[in-house]
Amino acid sequence: MIQSSTLRLLIAAVLLLLSMTCGCHRSYYRRQADEAAQRLVNEKSCDPRWDAADGEIDVDPMSRMFNPFSKDHPPIPPDDPTSHQLMRCVDGQPNYPHWHANGDTSYVENPIWKSFLPVNENGAVVLSLDDAYQLALIHSTDYQQQKEILYLSALDVSLERFGFDTQLFAGFNSFFATSGRLRDGSGQSRSELSSSLGANGGGIQFQRLGITGANFAVGLANSILFNFSGNNTQNASSLIDFSLIQPLLRGAGRDRIMASLTQAERTLLANVRQFDRYRRGFYLNVAIGRNPGAGPNRNGDFLSLPSAASPNVGGYYGLLLRQQEIRNQEFNVRQLEAVLEQFREFFLRDRLDAVQLKLFESNVYAQQSNLVVARVAYQSAVDRFKVSLGLPPDLEVIIDDDFLDRFELISDELNGRLILIGKLRERTGASLNRIDDLIPGRGTDVEVAPVQWSDELRQRLTDVDPFLKEAQELIASIESEDLPQLDRDLMKLDSVRENRVDWLKNLEQAIEAGEISSDVDPQLYRADSIPTQDVLRRSLDSSDNEQSILNRLKRLKQNLDETRSLLGDLAEMQASLKPEELDELISERI
Repeated sequence: MIQSSTLRLLIAAVLLLLSMTCGCHRSYYRRQADEAAQRLVNEKSCDPRWDAADGEIDVDPMSRMFNPFSKDHPPIPPDDPTSHQLMRCVDGQPNYPHWHANGDTSYVENPIWKSFLPVNENGAVVLSLDDAYQLALIHSTDYQQQKEILYLSALDVSLERFGFDTQLFAGFNSFFATSGRLRDGSGQSRSELSSSLGANGGGIQFQRLGITGANFAVGLANSILFNFSGNNTQNASSLIDFSLIQPLLRGAGRDRIMASLTQAERTLLANVRQFDRYRRGFYLNVAIGRNPGAGPNRNGDFLSLPSAASPNVGGYYGLLLRQQEIRNQEFNVRQLEAVLEQFREFFLRDRLDAVQLKLFESNVYAQQSNLVVARVAYQSAVDRFKVSLGLPPDLEVIIDDDFLDRFELISDELNGRLILIGKLRERTGASLNRIDDLIPGRGTDVEVAPVQWSDELRQRLTDVDPFLKEAQELIASIESEDLPQLDRDLMKLDSVRENRVDWLKNLEQAIEAGEISSDVDPQLYRADSIPTQDVLRRSLDSSDNEQSILNRLKRLKQNLDETRSLLGDLAEMQASLKPEELDELISERI
């Protein structure tokens, strides 16, 4: 019988061989590499000054880059048909035949990534700065590449450390031999059958490299032989050996042996620091368009200087700046267009010559052209920004952030009200021009006959009433919405005025002491440069100031009421009105 110790050793060797065989597949090694890289990166990122890296390279499931299929056996994605021919045959030779063994997929990106985007009711992606940065971390291929370079740098360290670990080498051989009647080669027939079964050459070896280049190895070899001829004997033998080799000349020494490990460790530490630096620069790239600088690399070259700050703002804040510039241009263009209509009216009334009108029209057309160019440039900048985030250019994106609201001197509500007033003025002016067509010489110094009443004139006067009613509604909205907001703004200014005055005094003292160099007019530092609430309220509502806002609104409301009342009474008054009286009423009211 086989000795129990020898049998146990054989069973252990078989189990070890089976465990090694089960572990030799791509999923096992992938998980091992991920764990080793994360452990090494976390080891180097323990300092709070550079603790951003975690060694993780798995893509977020919300990303366009996420692969929903198996990591170890992914299906083949769609390929260029012409290029794919090289996957089948290269230089007349058949290529690997099992490219499609794991199946095919029609997707080149995560098919459900859009469902995770922050969209509004119209399906457009609404981005604040925080949203833009989070999307960049998820979708940016540049950021993912830096994480993968750091991962590879960690694997370099893992490989160098492996050379100093105790390494196991195990093997197992078995054989079966048999010989029949002619086993001795004499050609004589024999009745014997001899056979043997054995395990030979099975062994385990442990090897370790020392920091001075010493190589220490310990081996265990075992051999078992079963012989079924004769008395069915069996034979077992074991051998333990060890060796120690220490180079003394070339290739020896701690400085040489430890050099590659030291360099790999220093490179990984530098890459962890560089990744943290890149991550901060990446945020600046999203926020203001600044180059994030060099990220991790495996060559150990970290002498590049960070990119210099640029006076031109790009990125997210650059888009906000462009938005505000477009709003300002739109406001200016609307004001110029309103003035242009007045100029054209003056020209028709011979108050302006053609040269002056054409010059002003050219200026307005130039501003309109600049506005169109600014809008196109903004959309191009948005497309470039989307690409920098890792998003496709055809995705509809709305840049919306309240960061610049504090710098808006004209609110969107007030701007919208100005647009309505401008459109109302245009429509009302067109209607009044139709009335003027029936009154030759109106608005000029030409003496003409008094206005003659007609059904067409009555109808055109009646058409003015809806515009007057809309003007009354606008005034009512100003009184109910804008004036209360203005009152709240004045109270807010009064609450912070004292702090602003103190800040101006400190600024003035710092400039006088030479701590700050400034060419600003000293009058701006005076406390009265910030008006008090009482001063502002007097310009808003003052009984002795006819030009105050409330007094002007009061007069405008009164004029609108009287004009609408007059238009309503014209139908009854037309029989008793003389032409000169009708002319006087129209001239004064209309």
